[in-house]
Amino acid sequence: MISDYFDFLKKVANKNPDVVKFRLIKEFIGVNKGFIRFALEMRDGTELHIFEYVDSGLHKIDYSYHCLLISLYTHK
Repeated sequence: MISDYFDFLKKVANKNPDVVKFRLIKEFIGVNKGFIRFALEMRDGTELHIFEYVDSGLHKIDYSYHCLLISLYTHK
C-alpha cells in the first residue's frame, strides 16, 4: 500500500505541466512505515520540496512542504 501511494505521488508530480524537473531525494518503505522526499523545479523558477512520513494505513505521521525561490540569473 505504501509503495502504491508513493508511486501515485510521483506520477501526479511528474504529470503536472508546471513541473520542469522532478528529483527524488529519498524514499524508504518498511513493513509498517515509509517516507518519501522529493523536489519539484517549477516553471516559474521556484522549487517545491515535499516530505511525507506515513504508516501502513497511509495516515500521515509527519509531513512538510517547502517552497524555495531559485535565482534564474547567475552573477559573475
